[in-house]
This record gives sequence, C-alpha cells and structure tokens, in this order.
Amino acid sequence: MKWFHEHEQKVYTYLLSLFFIPLSLMVFTGAYHFIGDLLDFSHFVYFLPVYIGYILLPMILEVGLYYLARPHQEKGFRTSSLVLGILLSFFGLLLVALTSGYIASSYYYSPVMATVNAIFPIDLIIYGILAICLGIPLILRSLLDKKPLENWKFYPRSKKSWAIFPFALFYLLIAFYMLGGFLLGFDYANWEEASFGLMIPTYLIMLFIPGLLGAFVIIYQNISISSLSGWKKFYVLWSPLGFAIILNLLLLVTNLIDPNVYVHCGKPYFPIDFEGSLNVAPLVLSAFSFIGAIAVPLLTLKKKEA
Repeated sequence: MKWFHEHEQKVYTYLLSLFFIPLSLMVFTGAYHFIGDLLDFSHFVYFLPVYIGYILLPMILEVGLYYLARPHQEKGFRTSSLVLGILLSFFGLLLVALTSGYIASSYYYSPVMATVNAIFPIDLIIYGILAICLGIPLILRSLLDKKPLENWKFYPRSKKSWAIFPFALFYLLIAFYMLGGFLLGFDYANWEEASFGLMIPTYLIMLFIPGLLGAFVIIYQNISISSLSGWKKFYVLWSPLGFAIILNLLLLVTNLIDPNVYVHCGKPYFPIDFEGSLNVAPLVLSAFSFIGAIAVPLLTLKKKEA
C-alpha cells in the first residue's frame, strides 16, 4: 500500500497509455456496429449493451484516467476519483443487469452467440464486472483515503477548459475509432483489390489522428515553449500542421485517381461509404487531421499563457 501511495500518479499515467490500444479496439468494434445501424436504428435495442460495453465504458475509463493522472489540484483528484468510480460502477452494473436480462429472456438466444466476438455476450458481463471492480475502489479511495498527495505534479487548467471538453471527447472517440480500425481492419481488407495501394495515405492519417492525441498528452503538455529558440519553437509547434498538409495532399491525389476507393477497399473502416456509395470518409479524415494539427499548437500556447 505504501508503494502504491508513492507511485500512484505514475500508475494512472502508465494505465492511461497502456489501455489506449485495447480500448481503441473495443471502441472500433462498438462504433462499427453503431454505424451499420445508422440507417434505421432497427438494431439499437439489441446492440445497446454493446454500445455501453464497447464505447461508453472505454471512453469513461480513458477520460477518467487522464484526470487522475493529471489533476489540477488535490481536491480535483478526489473529485475525479469519485466521479470515475461512480460512473464505472453504475454503467458496469447496468451492463451486467441488461445483458443478463437479455440472456434470461432469450432476447439473446444463447449465452454464447459469437455475433460480435467468440464469447459474446458473456464478454459484456465480464466487462461490466471489471468496471465495477475498478469503480468501487476508486469511490473508496476518494471517500476514505485522506492522505495528502505528496510529491504529486499538478497541471493548472484554465477556467475555460470545460468549454472544449465536448470537442476533446469527440476527438478522442474518433482517435479511438481510427486506431482500432487501423489495427483490426487489415484482417478484413481486400488485399487483391487493384485500388488497395491507394489506401496508404488513409492508413497514415488513421495513425496520425490518434498520434496527435498521444503527442499532445505525452510531449506537448510537458514541454516549456518559452525555453525554445525561435525556429525550434516554430518547428515544434507547427510541424503537426505540416504533416497534416502533406498527408491530405496525398489523400486528395488518391481520391482523384479513384473516387470510389473506399467503396472498393474501405468497408472494414468506413461502412457508410461502402453501403451508401458515399464519399464521407476523406472528409472525416481530412477534417480531424487538421483539427488535431491546429489544436495541438494552440492549446500548447494557451498552456504557456495560463
């Protein structure tokens, strides 16, 4: 217990990074089913436990770990711990109850159906129990353990930081989806399709979007911009935008060569483009790559002013 108190902030920081990849796989899986149901929401009730277990809980966990690892003050840490614990426990219990009810009522025709993965829907009950097991200790940590947070590093936040919270949350969702799609999509990709090579800029942007998020949390929030010289400061701040411009020029070229590249090769990642013969994917890729590339330097400069 003493070791945990001495290294608690590092534990949350490591978990924040460690969980990002597996949680992105979960979010992609859940979001893929949600996108496939966008036309009429005819399966919304059926897949509601999937949306809770595969999208909502991972998002709550990652955001909560961020606030635990980077508290703005001691009171803020205890509040974050309590809120995260309550949310994990509540939605974990809801997920277990809902899934168990679906199985008991034969709405799910078998305890193991293999429609989302090999052990669905038992996996949902497992995720719910894990969420409860994480949530309850966090609640107790906040309410019972009043030891001062010695040797902790605190991260001041401006009063307006909550104004960008919804946008940051949505960017996290997109980053999760892109990374999860990149990691899982290769298993479903049509390698023999002639246009497959044109997907390379798409794959790079799918990595670039979550990469920007990781760079901001790990690097940009921990560097002192004022200590950098003129050109070095310029490169550090605006290199993400330069990469975004290059990648989007490549993306534009590939879409000019084959405007239906996502219809041919993008089904594992962008089912709307495949099912509706639309061309939404390049707009989403381009928009969020530029949003992230512009937000990183602006938020870094804002941190300097705070």
